Amino acid sequence: VSTQSTGAVEALDLNKKQPKMSRMPSEEELEKIARDQILLFGNKLVGLCFDNCVFNFRTQKLDDKEELCVSRCTLKFQRVSERISRRFEEISKGFLPSPEQER
Repeated sequence: VSTQSTGAVEALDLNKKQPKMSRMPSEEELEKIARDQILLFGNKLVGLCFDNCVFNFRTQKLDDKEELCVSRCTLKFQRVSERISRRFEEISKGFLPSPEQER
């Protein structure tokens, strides 16, 4: 039995009522959200790949095995993120009204 917080799962619960936005975000707000997401992505990538690939702390440089692991990890993380983004894009298209519905 896991005792971890379910906050992340609750945040992704699509059946739960989500707060309605009273207005569309401004361009500045969207840019800030995009910057925050890029920083979050970078932080997760560095943490994940470092934790999984770096084991030798006796030298300042990565050894060949660590370097290869980091390269593969970053590539895999990038590919998975791109797949998730494409999937969200596909899903969101289903929620947007078609041009005929907007009239």
